[in-house]
Amino acid sequence: MKTSVVIPAYRRPIDLRRCLNALRNQTVVPAEIIVTVREFDVECKKAVSEMILEMNNLKLLIVQGVGQIHAWKKGYENTTGDIVSFLDDDSEPAPDWVEQIINHFSKSKCAGVGGYTPNVDSYGKEIYIKGKKDEIGKLFWFGRFLGNFHHYYRRIIKVDSLRGANMSFRREYIENNFRFKLKGREYKNDTALSWEVINRGGYLEYNPKIKVRHHAGKQFINKGRTASKEEQYANSYNTTFLFLKYKNLHQILLYLFFSITIGQDDA
Repeated sequence: MKTSVVIPAYRRPIDLRRCLNALRNQTVVPAEIIVTVREFDVECKKAVSEMILEMNNLKLLIVQGVGQIHAWKKGYENTTGDIVSFLDDDSEPAPDWVEQIINHFSKSKCAGVGGYTPNVDSYGKEIYIKGKKDEIGKLFWFGRFLGNFHHYYRRIIKVDSLRGANMSFRREYIENNFRFKLKGREYKNDTALSWEVINRGGYLEYNPKIKVRHHAGKQFINKGRTASKEEQYANSYNTTFLFLKYKNLHQILLYLFFSITIGQDDA
């Protein structure tokens, strides 16, 4: 299987270099790595341009539009792989990340797969949290959604969504996609792509062996990782938009009741 990796980079050159170094040292090297960079992002452009000299599978793509969804779209349009994987620039794939992705798709008929994505503290140590089967990538019947891909669960399980920092899809399930428009920092963009794949008849899985260390890089919208009031509004809008687009009336009504009466911290 030919693998392509798309990395939307934005003003985090140190994180980006770490991510690219991890990809360079894979047990199975991806056929191509597409890094999307905004025109004004001089430092990230410099980082990629320097590493291209050492990585013949690395490509720099300058994008003009705003947002990660646009970067995904343009990156995807320049890939040729049977498998298209997405990483954040502040992520660090394990040495066998690509190998484990190929192994998984060779044994499973799933449309997409994600994996264990532990957060890393300021000392470079992984923060271990023991996970439960029904708490990873789980959409509950009443509308609550839990990502929790930073929790470790030892078995392969089906999930309702994947995480953008570590997700891979069979090419045929994401062709002609990325037509959705979300607010704010595009919270739930990975869920939007995941639900589109499910809507096309595919299913998604979590495999703990497909591991990516997440270094939680600097944010540039609300200057932190706790949602502001503006972001809470955008998060609510995005989630509601996705329910209206992909779920049936019964699920929509349950979600609206849950979100109005109880809700979640970030929305």
